Amino acid sequence: MATTSGLSTLYRVPASEARRAGEVAARAFRDDPLFAALIPDRVTLRETLPHLFEFAIRYAIRYGEVYSTSERLQGVTAWLPHDRVKIPLLRALRAGVLRLVSHVDLDILMKFLAMDVAVEEAHFRLADFPHWYLSLIAVEPDLQGQGIGSLLLKPMLARLDRELQPCYLETQNPGNVSMYEHYGFRTLEEFLPDGGPAGWAMLREPRAYDRGFER
Repeated sequence: MATTSGLSTLYRVPASEARRAGEVAARAFRDDPLFAALIPDRVTLRETLPHLFEFAIRYAIRYGEVYSTSERLQGVTAWLPHDRVKIPLLRALRAGVLRLVSHVDLDILMKFLAMDVAVEEAHFRLADFPHWYLSLIAVEPDLQGQGIGSLLLKPMLARLDRELQPCYLETQNPGNVSMYEHYGFRTLEEFLPDGGPAGWAMLREPRAYDRGFER
């Protein structure tokens, strides 16, 4: 469990729970425009997403921080420091990329790799300074709208305010833009990666720390 005040209310997800956390994220993103565009077949999408998210979560557990509201894993957030966002081969191997390759069709992986190159280009062009990256926030579909996302976001954002650290994210879901604006993010750029839908690059600058923001 993290010792930082607000984050101590959350469950620090261990590597042993990466698969289950990946399944939570897969259910949360099953209708997301990005994944629908890259994997239009619904059966293939349902079979592929858990493996993609498990790898992303394993990587963030090893090189960043991953939280849920409790051991029940009703939702999950994954955060990376800016110098761990890029995934060189050695880090990928340590995070289990061979397991990913053994479960996901190579053509699908290449589509995601091409899209990631474009998204990363925007990321490091727009945020070429120390920051934290919100790489994932996902809530079980039947629990969305009940405040779980807020419980996951607020403690880390309060910590970043204390540490005077900005936070960067991107989303390919236009419905998420106003939600992130509510937490202080602003759109830096709308981008259109090859093979994927339009996305929004967003940044949150640290603001005066308010202890009530953790609650």
